[in-house]
Amino acid sequence: EYAKLLCPVDELMKRDAAIAEKALIPPRPLAPGDVYCTAWCGGGGFGDALARDPQRVAKDVQAHLVSKERCSDTYGVVLRADGEADAGASAALRSEMRRTRLAQAEPARIKAERPSSPARLIRPLYGVVSVGQADGKPVLACGDCGAAICPEHADFHDHVPSRVRTPASLGHTAVRADWQAYREYFCPGCGLLFDVSFEEAGKVRQTGPFPPVRC
Repeated sequence: EYAKLLCPVDELMKRDAAIAEKALIPPRPLAPGDVYCTAWCGGGGFGDALARDPQRVAKDVQAHLVSKERCSDTYGVVLRADGEADAGASAALRSEMRRTRLAQAEPARIKAERPSSPARLIRPLYGVVSVGQADGKPVLACGDCGAAICPEHADFHDHVPSRVRTPASLGHTAVRADWQAYREYFCPGCGLLFDVSFEEAGKVRQTGPFPPVRC
């Protein structure tokens, strides 16, 4: 019986005897044969959406867990006519999306003089942000491309470019645009997504002046 419920919520609600209720608990005692289904938003996931296996994204689309629009504009995956992921086209789209991230991003709050050569990675610290060594000094670096970000004990959020996104631009149409915004933090070298934070919509971000640092 559970397998029959694996479909989009809007399709589920069109079935006979389906009743939509704005409640997080059953509005009445359940009788034998009743099915109580709560639709909730998905979690934020872990890591950069552009790093997810394209074949897994294609499977999510086929299972109606991800829409074709989110498949393209969030995961950067191009589907073939048969519904499978096009590896070459997806790689090209993802590269373009990373470049667009950096082109649209605000500069880092604290400017840093970074080594030209990649850091030697030592261990992961936070997601893809890793502890590494550059020019003989401990630093935080991108675990993907090795770009040195800042000294080891600094807050990397202050040292990387970031971009503000409205809820609607991410498909969150139920979230008020005048209430909340999302800030994405990127690797300055390859455009990989490091982190996302929430902030008050329209809030002016403090930009310093801050003294420059050397990694």
